[in-house]
Amino acid sequence: MNRLFIFLFVLGFLAMIFGSPVMRKINATRVQQKGIDARARVLEIKDTGNRRNKNPVVTIKLMVTDPSGREFPGEVEMAVSPVYMSRYQPGKTVSVKYLPDSPSKMIIEE
Repeated sequence: MNRLFIFLFVLGFLAMIFGSPVMRKINATRVQQKGIDARARVLEIKDTGNRRNKNPVVTIKLMVTDPSGREFPGEVEMAVSPVYMSRYQPGKTVSVKYLPDSPSKMIIEE
């Protein structure tokens, strides 16, 4: 019983640490493969205070225009090198992909 508890505790701890990056990668791959191309205007960029590979993780709020011309809001959280931060300033236009059955699952194509 004690070994089982320790095993489950360690397994849960590892899932907390590695689960989020793995799920983020799986979702991004799914959107990359099955997503619809669209254009989006950056409305806001905000630093989350977190870092990934020493790059700031930011939340980017977008107004997406789908291929039919319909607009809807979107939001992407991603690590951005300070060198490329100017690409995501309010008013700039970026290429995105989103899942048609779940438009909140979106990536910015770099």
